[in-house]
Formats: sequence, structure tokens, C-alpha cells
Amino acid sequence: MRMDAFAMGTVPVDGGLATPKLPRAPAVLVHAAKKCYVQGQWILDGLDLTVPEASIYALLGASGCGKTTLLTCMLGLRHLNAGTVRVMGWRPGDPGSGIPGPRVGFMPQELGLSEGFSIRETMIYFGRVAGLPDDVIRQRSNDLLKFLDITAKQSRLLSQLSGGQKQRVSLAVTLLHSPPLLILDEPTVGVDPVLRQNIWDFLVDLTRTSGTTVIITTHYIEEARQANKVGLMRRGKLLDEDDPDAMMAKHNCATLEDVFLNLSIRQEGVQVTTEPSQEAKRPEHQAVERRHIRQAMEQYEKPAQFPQHSNVMACLWRAWLYITRYKWVTAYVVFMPVLCIFVYLFAVGRDPHGLHVAIVNDDSADQCAAGWPGYPTDCEQTAAEQLSCRFLALLKEKHDYILDLFDDMDSARTAVLRGHAWGVLNFPANFSYHMTQRQLYMQDATEADFDGSEADAHIDMSNQYLGNMVRDALFRTTIRFHDDLQKGCNLNPRIGAIPINQLEPVFGNNEPSFQNFALPGVLLCVMYFPAIFYSTANFLEDKLNGVMGRSAAAGVTQFEMLAARAILDCAMNALSTAIVIFITFVVLQFTNNGSYILLSLLMYLQGLCGLSLGYFVASLCPDHYSSTFMGMGIFFLSTFVSGMFWPSQGMHWFVKMLAPFTPMMLSVEGARTILYQSSNPKDIGEGFLATGTWTAATFLATMLIIRWQNKRG
Repeated sequence: MRMDAFAMGTVPVDGGLATPKLPRAPAVLVHAAKKCYVQGQWILDGLDLTVPEASIYALLGASGCGKTTLLTCMLGLRHLNAGTVRVMGWRPGDPGSGIPGPRVGFMPQELGLSEGFSIRETMIYFGRVAGLPDDVIRQRSNDLLKFLDITAKQSRLLSQLSGGQKQRVSLAVTLLHSPPLLILDEPTVGVDPVLRQNIWDFLVDLTRTSGTTVIITTHYIEEARQANKVGLMRRGKLLDEDDPDAMMAKHNCATLEDVFLNLSIRQEGVQVTTEPSQEAKRPEHQAVERRHIRQAMEQYEKPAQFPQHSNVMACLWRAWLYITRYKWVTAYVVFMPVLCIFVYLFAVGRDPHGLHVAIVNDDSADQCAAGWPGYPTDCEQTAAEQLSCRFLALLKEKHDYILDLFDDMDSARTAVLRGHAWGVLNFPANFSYHMTQRQLYMQDATEADFDGSEADAHIDMSNQYLGNMVRDALFRTTIRFHDDLQKGCNLNPRIGAIPINQLEPVFGNNEPSFQNFALPGVLLCVMYFPAIFYSTANFLEDKLNGVMGRSAAAGVTQFEMLAARAILDCAMNALSTAIVIFITFVVLQFTNNGSYILLSLLMYLQGLCGLSLGYFVASLCPDHYSSTFMGMGIFFLSTFVSGMFWPSQGMHWFVKMLAPFTPMMLSVEGARTILYQSSNPKDIGEGFLATGTWTAATFLATMLIIRWQNKRG
């Protein structure tokens, strides 16, 4: 490191003008920094700043003046719109700079640590991120915690510590890898005055004994007098920077607060009574100072490149720790799909039982109390009696209905209107006689026989599914009743049979169930949606509690954090898939006529699609509130157009055109083909292609969003 250019003293420059004392070799140089988030609204507005090595630099300013933005630019977490930043001679973010990374220790204003982890686990994670061996981490942790008077056991969770203890643990994490530069963002806010002074005493001693450079932001102005150099910041500009005593003398003020007030008023363009010394006002000195900054940028010798290493293993260890620590979350991810399958089996697709049907039977004087007497030996000589009772017996034989008997239609209809029955079936008087005549004489039967052999049905269709079930039960019973009557009267049963011979179906069976129809969609749904919400919640949790930002300052990229989480999420997804397959087809005995391997792969891929989409949602959304709404929107839209609960052939033409481009529709059709057809590779291939495309596209989009957010800062 070349120190001659920064020797203390005065040097004749520019025709003998005595220049101010040159600073020591600067640890941080900021020149003409400009930064905005909204066009034209500058957070940093042409800011110049110099931080000497082995010193404490106190950056003072009100909340919102740009202090935190400036610090994140020094750390390489944000990028300037214009201007230059050099830290230890390096541009933050350059390969080998170690910034962000082990060359700097960052203590954010918020805790930035997972409160569900213990003190020891927190130190191990950040120590491994810094590339320290475990034995070194253990030794330094013990020394730091003892030095900072953290008496709590290292096994205690951060959530169990007091505010002051958390603050000291945060400082210990910052100091763990002995970085040459510390950046502390308002470390004394909200802490006890005694602890505040202890922190300052420690920082002063640290710079003297180890040559560490400290940048500390605070809005407690007078405590900054303990710093070697103070910078006063307001509205994105550095109003002045100097030794505290020299600054007060220069501006003829008794306190730093008065200096700040006068400079703030001057920034507003108002004349103040206390003038700075003429020496400080001379433009020649300001120009020379700016030139010294530029020279420092050119002459400061960079330290050796910092060896780069991957942090995926450290992040993987932390993610595994999260899984084992929050066992109820892990259990939710693994077993929620299984619970959904059980709920589906016992709650959806089963034929309703115990439906009430009102019966008005004018054909039987005793309302079938004596039972059905049977068919006569010769129906032509003796008409069959109480055929209505035979019809009702056949109805109850195949359907678990409760038949409520009423004496008249008015009371029966009232029962339906009050919701006590799902329909009324009225057998007219002499129904048995007219039905016998109708069967015997067919086309020669009289109109009276046709009219008298018809029972009137009034069905409640407010619930279409239940209404259709009652109607279907009556139709099926009617067919069986006709067949039974013709056989009982020794007639040819084929005379009244439906002229369609339904043979063995190509796929499925003659008694299809809604459970079998919806099962493919349910299997994919239970893998897909829990994965979305789980991955979104985890990603956002680290993002919102500051862990992701603090890890980034320590050198962990969001790609490394995402990769580590994705590895474990994929493993948990595989376990969940295997359990769901076993429970569904081995324990619950659902039918699968196809390949278990293909079905398992498609379900696993659908789970990956959910995980990837969850990462995408988390990268877009700033908080849990917006991510919840976005997740709900994805859930409902994907479910409605998936074909899980209604055939896709029944969709509106516009929705039907868009449905194949949604995450689930083609994969549901593919799963249905595997389960019940297994001979249509086109549907199966389209299912894999659609799910794989969505998985890859959303993961790539997540990567691009993260990269864009990092560049945008």
C-alpha cells in the first residue's frame, strides 16, 4: 500500500497555496454519487465522502436522508446511477473484492437474524458463510460472546433474548470473521444508554488496537463526538465532513447539533448569523479536496484478491436446520397432501345417503303397509295389485332413500318447499290395473290405461347434482320395474327394453363415479398448491425479516439461497409424492390401470412446478399480504380451468382456447390418461411438456427478476 501520497502535513500546490492536511489512506471513497429510485427524485445527489482507515466515521442525518442507501451502495447491494464508490480500493461487487462478503462486516438497523435459531446456530451459519472452519467459529464465538457480556446459553433461541442481548448478538455476528471494515447502521437505536456507551467504547478500542475501520450511522448527534470523523448528511447531500472538534471550530459552533442546524438552514438558502471561518469557505480548498479524492481513487493500492467460495453448503445447512426446527411446517408440507386425499375420499364423490323422497300413493289403500302380494299366476285373468309397492321396493333396493308417506299432494309439496324432501312421487289410483293393461296390450291399450299408469314426479332441482341423482334413480328403477313386471307376467322382457345393448366399455366401467373422474386432478392439485404456499412463505420470510439482506452483505447471493432451498424442497417433494402414491393406491385402493412410474413422475413434476411458481410469487411480492392474494388467484384460476371438476369439453370456447396454457389443464388430462387409458401417449406427453415448461419458465423468470432487482437496487 502506497502511503506517501497521503502523508500528514501541508504541501505547496498550485502556486504555493497551502493545502489542508491530506487524509490517511482511505478505506472508503465516494465521489459524485447519485442514486434515485424514482426518476428525478434523488436519494443521493452528488455526494462525496472519504473514510480514513483505522478510524470511526460517524454519518449523521435524519431518517430518510439516504444514509442506509449510501451504506448499501458501499456494500454492493445497490448500484449508483452515477458516481463512483471504492471500498478498500475495490469497486463493490467486483470479483475478488470480497465486498459484499468477508472483507466487510455489516450490522443492519433491524436485527436481520432468524429469531427461531439459537445463538450458536446463528454464529455457525455466518461463520461458514465467511469461510471459517467450525473450530475457529466455535472459539471466536465463545470469545466474542464473553467479551460482549452475553451471558445467555448459546443454545437459547434469539426469540428468547432481550432487545439488548439481540443487539449484542448481532454485533458479535458482525465481528465474527474479524473484517477490516465494519458498517453499522444505527446500532444504538432503542438500546439502553449504558449499552450505547459500551458499544462506543468497544468501537473506539477496536480501531486503536486492530486498525479496523468503522462506519456508523446515528441520529444521536452528540454521541458522534467520539468518532474520528463526522459526516453531516441531509437530503442526499453531505453538508460537511471533518473531525468533530475541527468541524465545530470551523463553523464557530459549540455543539455538532448547532453545526448541523446552521448547515441545514444554509442548504435551504437562508443566511445564518454564525459564519464558518474564511479558511473553510475558500473555493480553492474545496477544489483541492476534490482533487485529492480523485488522486486517492487512482493511487490507493488494492489489497490482494479475496478467494471466492460457494455458500450453497452453508445455506443448505441453514435450510435443513429450518426443516428440523420447524417440524410442524415440515409435517404440513409432507402430510398435507395425504390429509387432502383422505378428506377427498370421505367427503367428495360419494353417493349421497338418506335422501328423503315424499310419496303419495293413491294406488295402495294401506300405503304398502301389508307389503307387496306378488304377481298373479295369469296377469290376463287377474290384474296385478299394488305394483306401486313393487316399484318402491325396487327403488329402495338399489338406493338408500328414505321414503316419507303423505296422504295428499299438498302436504307432500309443503315438505319439499320446507327442505324436508328432495321430490314428490305420486302414484294415481288404480295404477296397478292400468299398468298391467298397458303391458299386456301395448299399442292396443286405451288412453285411460296410458294416463293411469303414469306416476307424477316433482323434483327439487335447486341442487342440480342431487336433483339429477333422484331423477336418475327414478329412471333406472323404472327400467328395472318394467323388466320385472314383464317377467312376472310371463311376457317377453325384450319387448319393453331399450333398444341399445351396452357392452363392456373401452375404458373404465359401466358405473363411473365422480371420485374416479376427479382423482387425477386431485392428485396433482395436492402436490401443486401446498408447494406454492410453502415455497412462497419460506422465501418471503427470509426476505422480510432481513436475513436475506444481511446474508447478501456477507457475500451470499440470492441464487445460492434459492439453490439450497430448492434442493431440500425437491427432496421433500419426492418424499411427499411417494407417500401420496402409497396411500392412494395401496391403502385406499383407488384404481390405476396405467404406469405408477409415469404417474409418480408427473405428480413430482407438478410439485416442482408449484415450488417454482412459489419462488416466482415471492420474488414479485413485497409482503405476505400481496403474496396471499396472488397465490389465491393462481389457485382458483388454475383449479377452475384444470378440468378437475368439470370436463374441459364443456368450457366456453374462449376459456377452452386459453386453458391448455395454464399450469394444470394438460397435466390433469395426462394423469387421467395414465390412470384409466394408458394407451394415448399424446395426452401423456402434452401433460409432461406443459408442466415442465411452466416449471422451467417460472424458475427462469424468478432468476431474471432477482437479477433485475439487484441491478435496480
